[in-house]
Amino acid sequence: MRLVLTSQIQRAALSILSNTAEGFGRNSPRDFARCLKIASGSACELESLLVLCRDLALINAEEYARFSNEPTQIQRMLSGLIRHLNSRA
Repeated sequence: MRLVLTSQIQRAALSILSNTAEGFGRNSPRDFARCLKIASGSACELESLLVLCRDLALINAEEYARFSNEPTQIQRMLSGLIRHLNSRA
């Protein structure tokens, strides 16, 4: 189970990066915003995977506290950028 969750966490984190980069390479603010929404969904997935790891006692409370704010901060940054892009479209 641990190996599966580790792999899924890595894929979710990579998806955030990849979708942000892909969107940046697009030719329109609308396309960029669409890719950022996908990246935001991956950040939500990452957040839920961390909660699951904590609930299954695969990580302790200290590790959870150390990492649990990261997906939320990423979602906030992506949301702000999406709002900015939508105001330009």
